[in-house]
Amino acid sequence: MQKCASSMAPTDVERVMAAFADTERFPTSEAIGSGARAMLLDLAPMACVAESQHPHIKDVERMMGDLLRDVRGVATRALADADGEVQTQMERCAVLNQRRETTEEVLRGARAEFELKDDVYCGKQLVVATAEAEKVVSAQSLALLSDAQQRLEQEQVAMCDVVNSSVRPLLVSGIEDKTKNGHLKATQQFLEGVGAEASLVASVPSALSKSPTDRSPWDVITVDTLQKVLDEAAAKLDARVAAGALAVLAAEAEDMGSDALDERFNSDMCEAFAARNVAEQTAADADVSCNEAHKELEQQSSNTSEALCNQTLCTEKVNEVDSLLFALDQVCTRHERAAAAAAAAAAEALVSVATALVAEVHAVEEVSAEEPAAVCADPVSVLDSAACMEVTATKVDPQFDFENMSGAANLIRDGTVPLKHGLSEVSTNRAPLGVRNVC
Repeated sequence: MQKCASSMAPTDVERVMAAFADTERFPTSEAIGSGARAMLLDLAPMACVAESQHPHIKDVERMMGDLLRDVRGVATRALADADGEVQTQMERCAVLNQRRETTEEVLRGARAEFELKDDVYCGKQLVVATAEAEKVVSAQSLALLSDAQQRLEQEQVAMCDVVNSSVRPLLVSGIEDKTKNGHLKATQQFLEGVGAEASLVASVPSALSKSPTDRSPWDVITVDTLQKVLDEAAAKLDARVAAGALAVLAAEAEDMGSDALDERFNSDMCEAFAARNVAEQTAADADVSCNEAHKELEQQSSNTSEALCNQTLCTEKVNEVDSLLFALDQVCTRHERAAAAAAAAAAEALVSVATALVAEVHAVEEVSAEEPAAVCADPVSVLDSAACMEVTATKVDPQFDFENMSGAANLIRDGTVPLKHGLSEVSTNRAPLGVRNVC
C-alpha cells in the first residue's frame, strides 16, 4: 500500500475524492442516482490505492470515469445555457440602451419645446403688461378729456346763463330795478372772462344802463361790439365743446380698444401658459421615462455582468472537470505507467550494454584492419595479424547495431524474442595483445 501510494500523485486522488463528495458543486444528471454516487464514493478510495488490477477494480474505475463524464456533460449544458443567457442579456442590454438613447433624445426635444413655450409665454406676459399700461394711459386720457369736456360744458352753461339772464335783458331793454348793478357786474365779469378789451368792459355799464331809445351812437357801437364779442365767445366755446366731445369719443374708442387688446392679449397669454404647462409636463414625463430607462439599463447591465460571471464560472467548472478527468486517468493508469516506466528503464539499460558491445566490436575491427600494414616487414607478425583478422573479421555481423537493439528491448518487455544476431556469434577467441607483441 505504501509503495502504491508513493507511485501516484496524492493530490489527484484528493481532488477526485473531493469532487465525488461535493454533489452541490459537481452535480450529475438524473441518469446517475445518488445511491450509485454514494457507492462509488465508498469504493473509490480502495480503487485508487489498490495494488492489483482486478477486473472489479477496473469496473469501479470505469464507473468513476462515467460519473465524471456525466458531470462534465451537466457542466457543458450549464455552460451552453450560460452562453445563451449571456447572448440574451446582451441583446436585451442593446435594446434598453437604444431605448435610453431614444428617451434622452425625446427629453432633449421636450426641454427645447418647453423652453420655446416658456419664451412665448414670457413674451405674452410682456405684451399683456404693455397693453395694460396702455389701457391705464388711455383710461387716464379719457378721464382727463372727460373732465375737460365737463368743464367746457359747465363753462358753456355758465355763459348761456350769463347771456340769457344778464346780458340779453340789458341789450334788449335795459333794467331799471335794483338788480341792474348785479347784471352789469356779471356782464363785465363775463367779458373779462372771454378776454374782451378793457375799453369795452368799461363802456358796458354806461351803454347797457340806458334803454335802446336813449343810447347814443357810441353806446350803440358798444352794444354792437358787445354782441359781436358774445357771438364769437359762444362760437369758440361751442367749437371747443364739439372738439372736446370728439376727443372724448376718440378716447373712449381707444379705451375700448385697449380693453379689447388687453383681453385678447390676456387670452393669448393664458393659452401660452397652458401650452407651457403642457410642455413642462411633457418634459417632466420624458425625464421620468429617461430615468426609468437609465435604471432599467443599469439593472440590465448588472444582469449581464452576472450572466458573464456565471458564464466564466461554468467555463472554469468545465475546465476543472476536464482536469479531474485527467487526474482520474492518471490514477487509473498508474500501474500501466509504472510498468511502462520500468520497461523503458530496462530497455535503456540493455541498449546501453548493447551499444558498448558494438563499440568494442568496432574497435576490434579497426585494430585488425591496421595490423597488416604495421608488420609487413616481419613474416611472423604478418602471419599473426592474418590469423587475428581471420578470427575476428568473419565473426561480426554488420546488422548487429540496429536489429539487436530492437531485440533487446523486446526481450526485456516479454522475454520471448531472441536476438537475431546473438552475441554468441561474435567470437571472443582473439589472440591476446601480448602474443602480437611476442610475434
